[in-house]
Amino acid sequence: YNGSKTIYSSKKIKSKIFSFANTLFFLEKNGYDEIFMPIYSELLSGFSNLIKQLIHETTGKKELGQTIISAIGPESQHHTNQRFFGGPKNILGLFINVKKRDNIKIRVPKKLKEIKLKDGNIKILDKLDLSDAIQYEFEGVIKTTSEKKIPYIVIEIDKINEKSVGALMAIFQYLAYYSALVRNQNPFDQPEVERSKEMTFKLIKNLKQRN
Repeated sequence: YNGSKTIYSSKKIKSKIFSFANTLFFLEKNGYDEIFMPIYSELLSGFSNLIKQLIHETTGKKELGQTIISAIGPESQHHTNQRFFGGPKNILGLFINVKKRDNIKIRVPKKLKEIKLKDGNIKILDKLDLSDAIQYEFEGVIKTTSEKKIPYIVIEIDKINEKSVGALMAIFQYLAYYSALVRNQNPFDQPEVERSKEMTFKLIKNLKQRN
């Protein structure tokens, strides 16, 4: 609650989120109708579905709205990076990263240390902090995105706790709301969702009547 309140009560932050929404709409109008959103923490994986619901239900109207392609990083680098960098140029990046993670040391067994890895071997990873390894993976993707001149936005969380999670939730609530406003849409309806529900209820009702 306190984390969300920091967003709800700050005109300065809400102004930045409005600019964020405007930027996404500008990019959509210029052909970027898909958003690749890797989240660099398993602990934030629940945001994947929440953000998709907020953006898709709120802005997917009147033949407008961007499609969110969410994934957990750095695993996403082994599949969706290929689409992001090598596929059609209609996709922008929205990266969610965490600065401070629990420090866990990577241990490479002695019998595996000489396995080839790029121009060296796998022992280079031995005793490396897992947090650092993930950060380097993230930075490598950001540099490649910049080199390829793909538009991208980074949201960084200092540390995962109740307050930061509440703030992140509020940011995307306001992003969805403002994204609808800049598209001249009602932020609070989802007619196609309701239509599907009506059809489902009708089918169930017909089934009950036959039985």
